[in-house]
Amino acid sequence: QEKLHQNICRKRSLVAIGTHDLDALDASSGALKYDAREPDAFRFVPLAQEQAMSGGELMQLYERDAQLKKYLPLIRDAPRYPLVLDAQERV
Repeated sequence: QEKLHQNICRKRSLVAIGTHDLDALDASSGALKYDAREPDAFRFVPLAQEQAMSGGELMQLYERDAQLKKYLPLIRDAPRYPLVLDAQERV
């Protein structure tokens, strides 16, 4: 995954790939929805974390991450952040 991000995805500036727990999603409708929402209009529990965070809180968390902080400028100041939602509107 990291090799793809560094090469084909042009250091995440073109695209980023994420992994998700499919068993935790409600795919009963057979579809997932791609949407964009204001940073404080959604909350979810990020990978390797125990508490739900908003988009703004995620930016604060990742500011301290040596590997991820360099990618924050890609969306940090955007009015909306891209999301993938299940049938129950969960991230």
